[in-house]
Amino acid sequence: MRIENPKGEKVFEQDVKANPDGGFSGEFMLPKDAALGVYRLYIPDYPGVTFRVEEYKKPEFEVALDAPTEPGDARDQIPATIKARYYFGAPVTKATVKYKVTRVKYDTIWYAPAPWDWFYGPGYWWFGCDYEWYPGWGRWGCFRPRPWWIPWQPDPPEIVMEGEQPIGPDGTVKLTIDSSLAKEIHGDHDHQYQITAEVTDESRRTIVGQGNVMAAREPFRVYAWVQYGYFRAGDIVEARFNTRTADGKPVAGKAVAVLYSIHYGKEAKPVEKAEQEWNLDVTDRGDASLKLTATKPGHIASRARSPTPTATRKKVVMYSSSVVKGSMNAVFASISSNSSPTKRNTNRVMKCG
Repeated sequence: MRIENPKGEKVFEQDVKANPDGGFSGEFMLPKDAALGVYRLYIPDYPGVTFRVEEYKKPEFEVALDAPTEPGDARDQIPATIKARYYFGAPVTKATVKYKVTRVKYDTIWYAPAPWDWFYGPGYWWFGCDYEWYPGWGRWGCFRPRPWWIPWQPDPPEIVMEGEQPIGPDGTVKLTIDSSLAKEIHGDHDHQYQITAEVTDESRRTIVGQGNVMAAREPFRVYAWVQYGYFRAGDIVEARFNTRTADGKPVAGKAVAVLYSIHYGKEAKPVEKAEQEWNLDVTDRGDASLKLTATKPGHIASRARSPTPTATRKKVVMYSSSVVKGSMNAVFASISSNSSPTKRNTNRVMKCG
């Protein structure tokens, strides 16, 4: 194992023995007069890695960003203030500020914790499908987890604004982020704005500060789920709900849960009919739940044909609507007749055999 300094000179070499797992390690103490720059660590005849050695310089001032900590409405003008202050308390008054604001789509999907999240990932137990064809689902629906084996590339950050200007006499620069254009073009997503500020003082020392601001479509979201993907008439349905803001904080309050039956008209368009309604108390953890009996034959007026001709199916949708500002989410479930021969496994994790 060898290490070369930026001049290509060998500064470290050691024979090592791999352990049963094929791993090995070593230690190299940098001398006080070590050359600055990029070092190379490698095994002869094999690729290596690089690391950089720099002289530590104690910063004389800090750069901070003062921005809203709560997710803002996507229609608002978002204020942000760049602050530069010396460590002894005085503001940095003679400096140049170079700033950049970028925007990315922010995924606010949340799944209730389960015992095997650490292995399978959050939402491995999710029974719901993506009903993107259903009217309104894109606004209040919850996407199922994305399998790791399906390639996915997030959208690159979009530059919203950038510039350079002298810092103010109070050591600040005020910015206003206009999120209305993002709402108009990408109104079906929440957004996160990242602010990067580089402050260079008279001594040409540059300190960088960063901060994030969220612009959410709603002040909070309601998540709904049931314990199975489908039910038989007479089964107990356990519906659970959780309310939380875009940055993951729970929201307590009052809620209304409504049970709808769904049938499809002549043009195959879904028609909803309210069947039952409950008033719920949402805890400080953002949780609420209720139990109901799956619809008995004949209770729901309309039906949809099952893939199996011998079974009849009925569609049920449960809405959890917050009384505060109308945030909504829903989960779909199918109810089959008792004549269906299909067996349902009630376990989320299978055992051998």
